[in-house]
Parts: sequence; structure tokens; C-alpha cells
Amino acid sequence: MSKHPILSRYWDKLSLVVKGNVSRGNCDEYSDTDFVFFCDEVIREDIVRGYLEAGLITREDGVFLPIADWAGHYHVRRSLC
Repeated sequence: MSKHPILSRYWDKLSLVVKGNVSRGNCDEYSDTDFVFFCDEVIREDIVRGYLEAGLITREDGVFLPIADWAGHYHVRRSLC
């Protein structure tokens, strides 16, 4: 993921959290693990905009960003601290 054409631009500004079944609020019924990147709001907006401009997504909320031809997905959320 660090070599992804969009994520690589912000890699040093992201914190990756791997969440599992214990946090059902962030996991969907189809997967056991969710990848969630936390970053500043400006960075989150830039990442989502990059995905939109590349035609990789149609959503603007940073949820369900695809990993390589939808082999999986991850979320990008704003850091609260």
C-alpha cells in the first residue's frame, strides 16, 4: 500500500490501524479485519479527491477505498488528537 500512486504521496502522514472483530462498529459483516488510516482532515480530503480524480471511487466520505482491483478495501478517517 505504501507504493500506491495516491497513498504514497501521504504515506509519512498516515497512521494505519488494523481493526478486527472486537470492534464490530468498524467491521462489516463480510470481513474479519478492517484497515483504517488516520490522518489530518486536509490529508484525508486530498486522498479522497485523488481517488475521485483517478476514477477509482464515486464516494466522497473516505470509506471503502479499494485495494488493487477490489482485492480488499480500507477507510481513511480524521485523527481526533
